[in-house]
Amino acid sequence: MNHTQPKSWSWAAWPISVLVNFTLGYARIVPYLMLLVVLDNTVFATFGWTQRDPTFNDGILAPLFVAAVSVLFVLAVFFLVNIFVARRSTLSAWWYWILNSALLLVPSIAVSIWPDLWRTIRWY
Repeated sequence: MNHTQPKSWSWAAWPISVLVNFTLGYARIVPYLMLLVVLDNTVFATFGWTQRDPTFNDGILAPLFVAAVSVLFVLAVFFLVNIFVARRSTLSAWWYWILNSALLLVPSIAVSIWPDLWRTIRWY
């Protein structure tokens, strides 16, 4: 007796996964940049790698908390959505997670390489 569930919409799993992970990768840029600003003004400035921003004088707790919560939210949505879609995908689990983790990083890498791209795709 076969107890596996049918993969009735497995053909749609890959496009859904690509769309969701690109969207999450795009949303991940803001927390990534917030974390980078906090590190720039604290840790990197302490080691002498950068200079402190004179307007960064409100402390570290609020920006670090917002950045950490934002990063955790994006990661939680990433795992919840991908666990659901991975079960219906025809790819092996190892390949599925490697490819979708890479898809999550593509928008961040693209904006890092081409900063003018951010002005083109921003939502505000």
